Amino acid sequence: MAEALALVGTDVGVPVLAFHDGDEVYAISGPVLSPVVTGDEALDLWDHVVALARTPNFFELKRSRTALLQLG
Repeated sequence: MAEALALVGTDVGVPVLAFHDGDEVYAISGPVLSPVVTGDEALDLWDHVVALARTPNFFELKRSRTALLQLG
């Protein structure tokens, strides 16, 4: 966890995603999804998460949960 927080900062929650793109390392907290998405929807979401993580002046998106998390 200390390694993840060193990448993304200490004022975030979990999950933390970190990935390499060439010599660069990008990290972002989130996303939290419920239920999880799969297939093309998941690939599209991943592309957008990567784009946000690569944007140096992007900091946060958040909204309140409207339902219980669906784990499983």
